[in-house]
Order: sequence, then C-alpha cells, then structure tokens
Amino acid sequence: MADNIPVTPGTGVNIATDDILGVHWQKIKIAVGPADAATMVSANTGAVDDGTIRITIGNNDPLMSNLVANTANLVARLPAALSSNGGVKVTILESATTRAGLSGATLDSAGASFPPNMALDRAMFVRSVPFEDIVSGVNTATNNTATVLIAGQGAGIKTYLTGLSVFNGAVDSDTLVVGIYSNTTLMAYVGVKGGENEPIYFPTPLPPSAANATWNVITSANVSTLYFTAIGFKSKI
Repeated sequence: MADNIPVTPGTGVNIATDDILGVHWQKIKIAVGPADAATMVSANTGAVDDGTIRITIGNNDPLMSNLVANTANLVARLPAALSSNGGVKVTILESATTRAGLSGATLDSAGASFPPNMALDRAMFVRSVPFEDIVSGVNTATNNTATVLIAGQGAGIKTYLTGLSVFNGAVDSDTLVVGIYSNTTLMAYVGVKGGENEPIYFPTPLPPSAANATWNVITSANVSTLYFTAIGFKSKI
C-alpha cells in the first residue's frame, strides 16, 4: 500500500480536537515502529509491554549526572544514618578469598555487623550456639544444701542447661538423688551410685525458670563429696 493519503479541503470526516481558549488542538494517537508497521503506544501503567515507549537518558545528560552524584552521596551517608537512628545495619560481605585456613583469618571486633550465623572469623557455622555464648561451671557438695553450678548471666539473659556430670566420691555410699534447680524451681532429677560418674545430656536444652537465674543442685542426703560439672549456653530468648 502506498504511503500517505490526499486530503481534499472542505470535505472529509470530523477531526477530534480540544478547544483551549478558542483554539482547537488536534487530538492524535501515537504509534511507533519501523517502516510499514505501527504499534499503538500503550497507556498501560503496570507491566511494560510492546507498546510502551522507553526513554533512554544519555550519560552526559545533567539529570543523569545529578542522579549519579546524589546516589553516591546517599550510599556514603547511609551506614552512619542508619546507625545513629538505630536502624537496620547494612553489611557488605567481602569477596571470596583463598586462605590456608581460618587460623590465619583476621577476626572482626565483637561489635562489628555481620550475619548472625557467621563467627568473628567470617566463617559460616552450623554449631548449636556461638562459642561466646557457652557457659559452664564446676563445684563440689558435701551436704544437702544448695550448691551453685552456673551463676546468673545478667538482666534479661537466660541460661539453658545442656549437660551435667556428677561423680560420687563415696565408694560405699548408697545411690543418691540429686535435684537440679533453676533458682528454687526443681527442673530435673539424677541418681548417682557410690564411686560412679553419671553424665547427663539434654538434647533439648533444659530451660531456666527465669532470666538471670542460677543453676543449683541439692542432694537427697549429706555426702562425703559430690563433684559436679555443668555446661549450657546463654540467650536473650
């Protein structure tokens, strides 16, 4: 089909216009495309389709220069702004490096920001608790009064018990029952024969009765000597 069509003055069809202060402005539809093809420009404001006009801004355009400068300024100021306002801290992980071993890694400071499943040496870990949260205690008991094994770890901090070892130093004694207490709340019992060692493990950690609670043991009777070793971890939850 030939391009262009003739227009005969004084005849034809109605033309869509908009009357603005007595002057008629013609309304038109926009189409884009190569020769012999036309795609109507879409009014779609959602997903971009074939009929949507795309605008490219040159890198020498003042708008682009200002955008680059403002973005660089925002990135430079963002960490300090978030930190001072108690916002989310942004951590940029270092690129992959080759190391002979983690023993040669430079440790981050304890106050540095990095993912919670990453140790100070930037190694991802799958251990149950971070090393710095492990707590333990040892003590001996010679009577049936409360003996502290692990002290409270501070306001708002809970201590979970994961293991306890009891050795009865009296070879000829009867089996003794030892109560495990969080503060004054009885949490578990363990029996120990004379001259024997009883290791107890809690696959599901034994929870404390309250935050900042101490872990204590009380025997069922006076003894010559009981030897205790306790281990667990501290947490805010």
